Amino acid sequence: MRTSAMRLRQGDRLPWYMGVAWYDPMRDEAIALLVPLNWLAGWARRAWIASRIGPHDIVTEACAKARSAGFNSGYTEGWKYAFAHLDRELTRVIR
Repeated sequence: MRTSAMRLRQGDRLPWYMGVAWYDPMRDEAIALLVPLNWLAGWARRAWIASRIGPHDIVTEACAKARSAGFNSGYTEGWKYAFAHLDRELTRVIR
């Protein structure tokens, strides 16, 4: 049975006659429509968002900044842990 719209989560299969119209990062899902309609709906959604909040998608920018901050803090903490472990091992070996 063919449907006109689908909500897809990660790992869901996309039928051959459907195409992704847009991805919603807040819900972590993609909206898929029939192939000729997905381009039109995606364009209309982007135009509506641009008219409401401007050309930059604030939500996407906020998600990207939060992801970058989390990655950087995790990276820094990982190196701190590694150096502390190395320091402990070298101290133990040298004594």
